[in-house]
Amino acid sequence: MTRTLIAAAMALLLAAGRAAAEPRVVSQGPTPGGWQYVLHSQAAGRDFRVQVSQPDLPFWRPRAAAIYVLDGDSRFRPVSEAARGLAREHRMTPAYVVAIGYPPGTDVQARRLNDLVHPQAAWNGRPIGGGGAAFEQFVVDELRPFIARRYRLDAGRSVLVGHSVGGLFAATVMARQTLAFGGYLVASPSLQFDPDLAARLTSVDGGGRRVFIAVGGEEGPMVALAERLAATLGGAGASFDVRQQTFAGESHMSVQGPMLAPGLTFLLPPKGR
Repeated sequence: MTRTLIAAAMALLLAAGRAAAEPRVVSQGPTPGGWQYVLHSQAAGRDFRVQVSQPDLPFWRPRAAAIYVLDGDSRFRPVSEAARGLAREHRMTPAYVVAIGYPPGTDVQARRLNDLVHPQAAWNGRPIGGGGAAFEQFVVDELRPFIARRYRLDAGRSVLVGHSVGGLFAATVMARQTLAFGGYLVASPSLQFDPDLAARLTSVDGGGRRVFIAVGGEEGPMVALAERLAATLGGAGASFDVRQQTFAGESHMSVQGPMLAPGLTFLLPPKGR
Protein backbone atom coordinates (compact mmCIF):
# COMPACT_ATOMS: atom_id res chain seq x y z
CA MET A 1 0.00 0.00 0.00
CA THR A 2 2.82 2.37 0.91
CA ARG A 3 4.56 1.81 -2.41
CA THR A 4 1.26 2.39 -4.22
CA LEU A 5 0.71 5.67 -2.41
CA ILE A 6 4.27 6.80 -3.11
CA ALA A 7 3.89 5.92 -6.80
CA ALA A 8 0.60 7.81 -6.97
CA ALA A 9 2.16 10.85 -5.29
CA MET A 10 5.10 10.78 -7.69
CA ALA A 11 2.73 10.58 -10.65
CA LEU A 12 0.84 13.60 -9.37
CA LEU A 13 4.07 15.52 -8.90
CA LEU A 14 5.24 14.65 -12.40
CA ALA A 15 1.90 15.68 -13.86
CA ALA A 16 2.04 18.99 -11.99
CA GLY A 17 5.56 19.54 -13.27
CA ARG A 18 4.44 18.96 -16.85
CA ALA A 19 1.47 21.29 -16.45
CA ALA A 20 3.64 24.08 -15.06
CA ALA A 21 6.50 23.62 -17.53
CA GLU A 22 7.43 26.72 -19.48
CA PRO A 23 7.33 26.40 -23.25
CA ARG A 24 10.71 26.37 -24.95
CA VAL A 25 11.61 29.50 -26.90
CA VAL A 26 12.51 28.38 -30.41
CA SER A 27 13.02 31.93 -31.67
CA GLN A 28 12.03 35.49 -30.84
CA GLY A 29 12.35 38.95 -32.28
CA PRO A 30 10.52 42.07 -33.38
CA THR A 31 7.45 41.84 -35.58
CA PRO A 32 5.37 44.70 -37.04
CA GLY A 33 3.39 46.10 -34.13
CA GLY A 34 5.16 44.22 -31.39
CA TRP A 35 7.31 41.21 -30.47
CA GLN A 36 7.10 37.64 -31.73
CA TYR A 37 7.94 34.32 -30.12
CA VAL A 38 7.95 30.85 -31.62
CA LEU A 39 7.30 28.57 -28.65
CA HIS A 40 7.45 24.81 -28.41
CA SER A 41 4.60 23.47 -26.27
CA GLN A 42 5.32 20.40 -24.21
CA ALA A 43 1.59 19.74 -23.86
CA ALA A 44 0.85 19.85 -27.59
CA GLY A 45 4.28 18.68 -28.76
CA ARG A 46 4.37 21.38 -31.45
CA ASP A 47 5.44 24.96 -32.10
CA PHE A 48 3.16 28.01 -31.94
CA ARG A 49 3.72 31.59 -33.00
CA VAL A 50 2.78 34.13 -30.33
CA GLN A 51 2.74 37.85 -31.13
CA VAL A 52 2.54 40.44 -28.36
CA SER A 53 1.72 44.13 -28.59
CA GLN A 54 2.25 46.45 -25.65
CA PRO A 55 -0.20 49.17 -24.63
CA ASP A 56 0.64 52.82 -24.17
CA LEU A 57 0.91 52.81 -20.39
CA PRO A 58 0.84 56.09 -18.47
CA PHE A 59 3.67 56.43 -15.96
CA TRP A 60 1.30 56.00 -13.01
CA ARG A 61 -0.13 52.69 -14.23
CA PRO A 62 2.41 49.92 -13.56
CA ARG A 63 0.33 47.06 -15.00
CA ALA A 64 -2.17 46.41 -17.78
CA ALA A 65 -4.81 43.89 -18.76
CA ALA A 66 -4.19 41.11 -21.29
CA ILE A 67 -6.24 40.08 -24.31
CA TYR A 68 -5.48 36.54 -25.47
CA VAL A 69 -6.59 36.19 -29.09
CA LEU A 70 -7.11 32.93 -30.95
CA ASP A 71 -6.43 32.72 -34.70
CA GLY A 72 -3.68 35.18 -33.95
CA ASP A 73 -2.05 35.08 -37.38
CA SER A 74 -4.91 37.08 -38.88
CA ARG A 75 -6.22 38.82 -35.75
CA PHE A 76 -3.07 40.28 -34.18
CA ARG A 77 -3.06 43.58 -36.06
CA PRO A 78 -6.80 44.44 -35.97
CA VAL A 79 -7.19 43.56 -32.30
CA SER A 80 -4.00 45.44 -31.33
CA GLU A 81 -5.11 48.55 -33.23
CA ALA A 82 -8.59 48.40 -31.70
CA ALA A 83 -7.22 47.95 -28.18
CA ARG A 84 -4.82 50.90 -28.49
CA GLY A 85 -7.47 53.16 -29.99
CA LEU A 86 -10.12 52.31 -27.40
CA ALA A 87 -7.63 52.83 -24.58
CA ARG A 88 -6.62 56.25 -25.95
CA GLU A 89 -10.31 57.20 -26.01
CA HIS A 90 -10.58 56.03 -22.38
CA ARG A 91 -13.30 53.57 -23.36
CA MET A 92 -11.22 50.56 -22.38
CA THR A 93 -8.44 49.85 -19.92
CA PRO A 94 -4.94 49.59 -21.51
CA ALA A 95 -4.19 46.00 -22.49
CA TYR A 96 -1.48 43.83 -23.94
CA VAL A 97 -2.61 41.75 -26.91
CA VAL A 98 -1.30 38.18 -27.00
CA ALA A 99 -2.15 36.61 -30.36
CA ILE A 100 -1.80 32.84 -30.63
CA GLY A 101 -1.13 31.37 -34.06
CA TYR A 102 1.20 29.15 -36.04
CA PRO A 103 4.70 29.41 -37.53
CA PRO A 104 5.04 30.10 -41.27
CA GLY A 105 4.60 27.01 -43.41
CA THR A 106 1.86 25.54 -41.19
CA ASP A 107 -1.40 24.35 -42.71
CA VAL A 108 -3.30 26.79 -40.50
CA GLN A 109 -6.81 25.64 -41.33
CA ALA A 110 -6.03 22.00 -40.59
CA ARG A 111 -4.26 22.86 -37.34
CA ARG A 112 -6.94 25.22 -36.04
CA LEU A 113 -9.69 22.70 -36.77
CA ASN A 114 -7.75 20.24 -34.63
CA ASP A 115 -6.67 22.58 -31.84
CA LEU A 116 -9.83 24.64 -31.34
CA VAL A 117 -12.33 21.76 -31.18
CA HIS A 118 -12.19 19.54 -28.10
CA PRO A 119 -14.34 16.58 -29.20
CA GLN A 120 -13.77 14.67 -32.38
CA ALA A 121 -16.28 15.79 -34.99
CA ALA A 122 -16.87 15.86 -38.73
CA TRP A 123 -16.80 18.81 -41.11
CA ASN A 124 -17.37 18.65 -44.86
CA GLY A 125 -17.05 14.89 -44.74
CA ARG A 126 -13.72 14.77 -42.92
CA PRO A 127 -12.76 14.32 -39.26
CA ILE A 128 -11.71 17.33 -37.21
CA GLY A 129 -11.08 18.13 -33.56
CA GLY A 130 -9.63 16.11 -30.75
CA GLY A 131 -6.71 18.42 -29.99
CA GLY A 132 -8.55 20.95 -27.87
CA ALA A 133 -7.45 19.63 -24.48
CA ALA A 134 -3.74 19.74 -25.37
CA PHE A 135 -4.08 23.21 -26.89
CA GLU A 136 -5.99 24.38 -23.81
CA GLN A 137 -3.15 23.15 -21.62
CA PHE A 138 -0.68 25.10 -23.74
CA VAL A 139 -2.73 28.31 -23.51
CA VAL A 140 -3.67 28.11 -19.84
CA ASP A 141 -0.78 26.27 -18.17
CA GLU A 142 2.19 27.13 -20.38
CA LEU A 143 1.58 30.37 -22.25
CA ARG A 144 -0.15 32.45 -19.59
CA PRO A 145 2.64 31.99 -17.00
CA PHE A 146 5.24 32.59 -19.74
CA ILE A 147 3.63 35.95 -20.61
CA ALA A 148 3.08 36.87 -16.95
CA ARG A 149 6.80 36.48 -16.22
CA ARG A 150 7.78 38.81 -19.05
CA TYR A 151 5.18 41.57 -19.04
CA ARG A 152 3.58 43.82 -16.43
CA LEU A 153 0.13 42.24 -16.31
CA ASP A 154 -2.83 43.01 -14.10
CA ALA A 155 -3.46 39.40 -13.10
CA GLY A 156 -7.18 39.90 -12.51
CA ARG A 157 -7.90 41.43 -15.91
CA SER A 158 -7.39 38.96 -18.72
CA VAL A 159 -9.83 37.96 -21.45
CA LEU A 160 -9.93 35.22 -24.07
CA VAL A 161 -11.18 36.16 -27.55
CA GLY A 162 -12.29 33.56 -30.08
CA HIS A 163 -14.31 33.51 -33.30
CA SER A 164 -15.96 30.55 -35.09
CA VAL A 165 -14.20 27.40 -33.83
CA GLY A 166 -12.20 29.85 -31.71
CA GLY A 167 -15.51 30.97 -30.18
CA LEU A 168 -16.31 27.33 -29.47
CA PHE A 169 -12.88 26.92 -27.85
CA ALA A 170 -13.36 30.01 -25.67
CA ALA A 171 -16.77 28.76 -24.52
CA THR A 172 -15.28 25.33 -23.80
CA VAL A 173 -12.52 26.82 -21.65
CA MET A 174 -15.23 28.83 -19.90
CA ALA A 175 -16.96 25.54 -19.05
CA ARG A 176 -13.85 23.57 -18.12
CA GLN A 177 -11.63 26.20 -16.44
CA THR A 178 -13.91 29.16 -15.77
CA LEU A 179 -11.42 30.97 -13.55
CA ALA A 180 -8.62 30.81 -16.14
CA PHE A 181 -9.68 34.20 -17.58
CA GLY A 182 -11.50 37.19 -16.19
CA GLY A 183 -13.80 37.46 -19.22
CA TYR A 184 -14.63 35.87 -22.55
CA LEU A 185 -15.48 37.20 -26.01
CA VAL A 186 -17.31 34.40 -27.78
CA ALA A 187 -17.99 35.29 -31.42
CA SER A 188 -20.00 33.17 -33.89
CA PRO A 189 -19.27 30.02 -31.86
CA SER A 190 -19.36 26.76 -33.85
CA LEU A 191 -21.52 25.04 -31.25
CA GLN A 192 -22.67 22.45 -33.78
CA PHE A 193 -19.40 20.60 -33.14
CA ASP A 194 -20.25 20.21 -29.43
CA PRO A 195 -24.06 20.30 -29.07
CA ASP A 196 -23.98 19.55 -25.32
CA LEU A 197 -21.72 22.45 -24.39
CA ALA A 198 -24.49 24.95 -23.60
CA ALA A 199 -26.12 22.44 -21.25
CA ARG A 200 -22.81 21.85 -19.44
CA LEU A 201 -22.42 25.59 -18.92
CA THR A 202 -25.66 25.73 -16.92
CA SER A 203 -23.89 24.08 -13.98
CA VAL A 204 -20.82 26.36 -14.10
CA ASP A 205 -20.30 29.07 -11.47
CA GLY A 206 -19.15 32.07 -13.47
CA GLY A 207 -18.34 34.16 -10.41
CA GLY A 208 -19.73 37.26 -12.12
CA ARG A 209 -17.35 37.02 -15.07
CA ARG A 210 -18.28 39.09 -18.08
CA VAL A 211 -19.09 37.32 -21.33
CA PHE A 212 -19.74 39.08 -24.65
CA ILE A 213 -21.40 36.92 -27.29
CA ALA A 214 -21.37 38.26 -30.85
CA VAL A 215 -22.86 36.94 -34.07
CA GLY A 216 -23.54 38.35 -37.53
CA GLY A 217 -27.16 38.78 -38.51
CA GLU A 218 -26.51 36.97 -41.81
CA GLU A 219 -25.10 33.81 -40.21
CA GLY A 220 -28.24 31.72 -40.55
CA PRO A 221 -28.67 28.96 -37.92
CA MET A 222 -25.62 30.24 -36.01
CA VAL A 223 -27.64 33.28 -34.93
CA ALA A 224 -30.06 31.11 -32.97
CA LEU A 225 -27.19 29.10 -31.46
CA ALA A 226 -25.42 32.24 -30.22
CA GLU A 227 -28.59 33.82 -28.87
CA ARG A 228 -29.54 30.58 -27.12
CA LEU A 229 -26.09 30.40 -25.52
CA ALA A 230 -26.51 33.95 -24.23
CA ALA A 231 -29.93 33.10 -22.81
CA THR A 232 -28.48 30.02 -21.11
CA LEU A 233 -25.59 31.93 -19.50
CA GLY A 234 -27.57 35.05 -18.62
CA GLY A 235 -30.89 33.59 -17.49
CA ALA A 236 -32.50 33.79 -14.08
CA GLY A 237 -29.99 33.17 -11.32
CA ALA A 238 -27.08 33.37 -13.74
CA SER A 239 -23.56 33.65 -12.36
CA PHE A 240 -22.17 35.30 -15.52
CA ASP A 241 -22.60 38.93 -16.57
CA VAL A 242 -23.65 38.41 -20.19
CA ARG A 243 -24.11 40.81 -23.05
CA GLN A 244 -25.16 39.54 -26.47
CA GLN A 245 -25.24 41.44 -29.74
CA THR A 246 -26.40 40.36 -33.17
CA PHE A 247 -24.83 42.60 -35.78
CA ALA A 248 -27.35 43.24 -38.53
CA GLY A 249 -26.05 42.80 -42.07
CA GLU A 250 -22.80 41.14 -41.00
CA SER A 251 -21.64 37.73 -42.15
CA HIS A 252 -19.59 35.06 -40.40
CA MET A 253 -16.34 36.75 -41.43
CA SER A 254 -17.32 40.42 -41.55
CA VAL A 255 -18.62 40.45 -37.95
CA GLN A 256 -15.05 40.22 -36.63
CA GLY A 257 -14.46 43.96 -37.10
CA PRO A 258 -17.69 45.45 -35.69
CA MET A 259 -17.66 43.22 -32.63
CA LEU A 260 -14.34 44.49 -31.26
CA ALA A 261 -15.30 47.89 -29.84
CA PRO A 262 -18.50 46.82 -28.03
CA GLY A 263 -16.95 43.54 -26.93
CA LEU A 264 -13.66 44.87 -25.58
CA THR A 265 -15.19 47.92 -23.89
CA PHE A 266 -17.71 45.66 -22.12
CA LEU A 267 -15.08 43.14 -21.01
CA LEU A 268 -12.33 45.60 -20.08
CA PRO A 269 -13.87 48.93 -19.08
CA PRO A 270 -11.62 51.54 -17.47
CA LYS A 271 -11.23 50.96 -13.76
CA GLY A 272 -14.01 52.55 -11.80
CA ARG A 273 -16.67 51.90 -14.45
